[in-house]
Amino acid sequence: MGYLHMKRNHLILGLVATLALGACQKSPTDQQRDVSNAQQKAAQDVADANRKAAEKTTEAHQDVNAERADAAQTDAKARYDVAITQAEGDHKVALQKCDTMPSDQQGDCKNAADAAYDAAKTRAQQERDNAEAAAKNGTPQQ
Repeated sequence: MGYLHMKRNHLILGLVATLALGACQKSPTDQQRDVSNAQQKAAQDVADANRKAAEKTTEAHQDVNAERADAAQTDAKARYDVAITQAEGDHKVALQKCDTMPSDQQGDCKNAADAAYDAAKTRAQQERDNAEAAAKNGTPQQ
């Protein structure tokens, strides 16, 4: 009886080992499902990364465009200041020249100097306004 008892124990151990190994292994359907799930997860991760990258790129472009617009407006204001300073200087020089003329010519000379000054201011304002409008629309002026 000892032999049969031992044989039965070996048989039970073999059966338990076989069942244990079978439990660790997945069926081909389960394996394929796991692979498919991993592929879907990877594709979703890549799609999420692409979406985030596109958002960051868009934000960066918006930041760059805003900086360009700000720089263009700052440049337009600086050019305006220079043009006004130039016009004021030219006006003062012209008025000084008018003062050296005979008195009967000074009135016409000063009127001409004032008209040139007004025209220079108007031109400077138009150039500034055009440059600022172009900057707001994203089309830089030169």
